[in-house]
Amino acid sequence: MPDSNITKKALAMAMKELMEQIPFSKISVSDICEKCGMNRKSFYYHFKDIYDLLEEMLNQRVEQMIETL
Repeated sequence: MPDSNITKKALAMAMKELMEQIPFSKISVSDICEKCGMNRKSFYYHFKDIYDLLEEMLNQRVEQMIETL
C-alpha cells in the first residue's frame, strides 16, 4: 500500500474515533492530527478541509457496501 494511502487511512481512522466521542461540529483538523500523531501540513497535503476527509470516508464506505452486494 502506498504511503499516501496509509496516511489517508490513519487520518480517517482518527476522524472516526473522534466522531465516536464528540460531535462532528466540535472536531478540528488539529484534533485529528493530534489523534494520529501527524502534523497539519500532512493533513492539508491530502485533504483541503475536514469535509473533504469526511467525503472520502463516505465514498470508501459506499464502495465497501457495493462490493458486498
